[in-house]
Amino acid sequence: MSQLKDPNIVRVLGVCIREEPLCMIVEYMKYGDLNQFLLDHVPESPMAEATHAKTLRYELFIKCR
Repeated sequence: MSQLKDPNIVRVLGVCIREEPLCMIVEYMKYGDLNQFLLDHVPESPMAEATHAKTLRYELFIKCR
């Protein structure tokens, strides 16, 4: 995986598997990781708009390119 070089895939820079805690070093992700992004946003709905929550909109994905 360290040889994989694609602008849409985060690169693995190194791993430590000899002892606990295991760790993995990846390149910096400008917009953070997908898991945190999805946890921080909710699907578009009238309730989400009324509470000014961060919503998952198509426009968000276009801006990130």
